[in-house]
Amino acid sequence: MLLPGVILLVVLAIFFCWCRIDSQAHHAMQEARDIRVAMRLTALECSAAGEALYDPTTPDGMLKGAAQRIRELTYADGKIVLTGWDDRSGLPRSFTYRKGSFMVEYQALGDGGTTDGQWDIYYEFHVLTYTTAWDKEWMKEEGSIMGQMKSIFSGEYREKLLQQAEQIEQKDAQIEQKDATIINLQARIAELEAQLNAKQG
Repeated sequence: MLLPGVILLVVLAIFFCWCRIDSQAHHAMQEARDIRVAMRLTALECSAAGEALYDPTTPDGMLKGAAQRIRELTYADGKIVLTGWDDRSGLPRSFTYRKGSFMVEYQALGDGGTTDGQWDIYYEFHVLTYTTAWDKEWMKEEGSIMGQMKSIFSGEYREKLLQQAEQIEQKDAQIEQKDATIINLQARIAELEAQLNAKQG
C-alpha cells in the first residue's frame, strides 16, 4: 500500500511544482509587458526634457534614473536591461527582464518595433549544494532510501505543497491588478503624446 501512496504524492508534487513555475512565469511575463509600456512613457518624459532614454554606454542601457522610474510605474522589482531602441516608433527593439529564477527576453518583430514582438521566458534554478558534512548527516540520520522517502513525503511537505497552491492563487490576483496598471499607463502615454503634438504644432 505504500508504493501507490508514494506515486500519488510524487505526481502531486510534480503537478504543484509545474503550476508554481507556470504561474510565476506568467507573472514575470506580465511585468515585462508592463515594462515595455512604461519604457514608452518614460521615453516621452525624457524627450520632453530634451534627453534620450536609450543610452548604450550604461550597464542597463538607459539614462541614469530611468530604470528606477520604470520600476515606480510598474512596481516591477527585477533587473531591466535595454539592449535596443527604435527612435521612430519610440519603442524598445529588445530588452531583458530578470526576476528571481526567471528571465524574460523581448525582441521586436516587423519594422520599427510596431508589432508586439516575440517574448521568450527562461527558467533557471539551483538544484543542490553538496558538502561532505551534508553527506555524512544524510547517512547518519536516514540510513536508507526508504527512510529518505518517508522524510520527503511527510505531513510537513504536504503542507508546503498546499501553501504553494495558495501562493499561485495570490499571484493570479496580482496579475489582474497589473492589468489595471497597464491601462492607466496607456492613458498617460496618450495624454503625453497629445501634449507633445500640441507643442510641436
